[in-house]
Amino acid sequence: MLAPNSPIYGNLANATSKALAGLQRSVGRTLRASNAVESMRDSGNGGQFSYATRMESDTRKKNETLRGIQNAVSFVQTQAAGLLHAQQLYERMSSLASRASNPMISHSERQSLSNEFDALKQSSLDMNNDTFQGQYLYDDIAAFVKKDVDFGAGLSENTPKTFENFNGSWDAWEVTKNVRFTSGIMTIDV
Repeated sequence: MLAPNSPIYGNLANATSKALAGLQRSVGRTLRASNAVESMRDSGNGGQFSYATRMESDTRKKNETLRGIQNAVSFVQTQAAGLLHAQQLYERMSSLASRASNPMISHSERQSLSNEFDALKQSSLDMNNDTFQGQYLYDDIAAFVKKDVDFGAGLSENTPKTFENFNGSWDAWEVTKNVRFTSGIMTIDV
């Protein structure tokens, strides 16, 4: 008969422990067979796990890049559709303005054309608030072009006076320049 402290029991316990650990890894790999990285972690092979982790990270980065590019393409396509709509609005507004300039139409018809024109104008202004995934489609800053306006250009000693004896004591010259803006602050140093 074998004694309870016999070495065979120690070997048997050790072998059973190893078998259970292997079984646990095998079951874990089977359960996570769809996830290669987790499967490599369970296999105990550090090199394969490291490689699989890098590959998974690269795949995630490429998917994010692809998703970003697709969003950018969709954004631009949505902008293009909006600009096409704006073009149609402005063409219709131009047509209405041409029809309204006819002196032979009645006041009520002119008023009807004016009302439609105002509605189209408001629709075009409302497009400024259009968004795509929370981002404005049209940015005022993107259309903003700041150009210096030289008010002195076009003035010389030979420029004819606009007003002689202006205010009884001095002459004045007037030059008109397009500042390309309808609002804001303009400072002129004379």
